[in-house]
Amino acid sequence: MLQIGKIETEAQAKKFAKRIAEEPRTYFLQGSWGSGKTDYIVEVKNHLQNFRFIELKLWKPKDKSSLGKYLFSTIYPKIAAIITVFVLLTTPLYKK
Repeated sequence: MLQIGKIETEAQAKKFAKRIAEEPRTYFLQGSWGSGKTDYIVEVKNHLQNFRFIELKLWKPKDKSSLGKYLFSTIYPKIAAIITVFVLLTTPLYKK
């Protein structure tokens, strides 16, 4: 079986970072498990220190309802925490 070592992506990551800086958009990165997506994004992030990255791990949620909660809490973590505290404080501990 042919094995390929790490492929150098620094130059491409720098070009992609420049493109993001010039024209911010939403990008989705797709590839096989273990293909180097995370390593590539880390390289891109290193060139964009003043940008906020939101990483959605869509394989984590177990069902559609938890997917919505996961997306919201990842994008708006502070608001999600406030909502969680509010729900906990307003939910009765027992039913009469």
